Amino acid sequence: MSKKKANRLRILAVDDEQTMLDLYQNTLSHLTSKLNSEYAFEVVLCKQGDEAVDIVREANSRGEPFAVVFLDLKLPPGPDGIWAGEQIRKLDQYVNFVIVTGLLDVDPREITLRIPPEDKILYVQKPFHIQELWQFASALGAKWQSERFLRKANSELEKKSWSWSMARKSFWIINRNWSM
Repeated sequence: MSKKKANRLRILAVDDEQTMLDLYQNTLSHLTSKLNSEYAFEVVLCKQGDEAVDIVREANSRGEPFAVVFLDLKLPPGPDGIWAGEQIRKLDQYVNFVIVTGLLDVDPREITLRIPPEDKILYVQKPFHIQELWQFASALGAKWQSERFLRKANSELEKKSWSWSMARKSFWIINRNWSM
């Protein structure tokens, strides 16, 4: 299946372990081509939370937002994953998160309070299967792409509605003046 630019999804993977970053890169890049997926993943990797925040800021300024962020909770020696998630959420309210951790020592409800909304956060505990990684990226990427399409369509409808409303008002004023 040929890859269309519209089906390119940007994925950010944040983990302090190089082996995990290699797993993200290899799984999302290579498994996608083997499965003949309708999505092509562009995977960006980083090891620290503050670096991830900078990457998201820069990507958004170029108009190339991420659909999904895979975010490890423990990111020594810098700020933790929850801090990074909070900062990223401030920059992009539409991105989906997959919180990845070896030990879920933080209550998921606390994470949801700090990185809302809850329908944009999933949790997975290490070790996980590479198929789960691909499925999360595909499903959340498709959700992100659909939501983006709906926001654009809604914006266009609002513009048309406003134009129609202004045309009706103008017609009413012209008709009123004509009648006088």
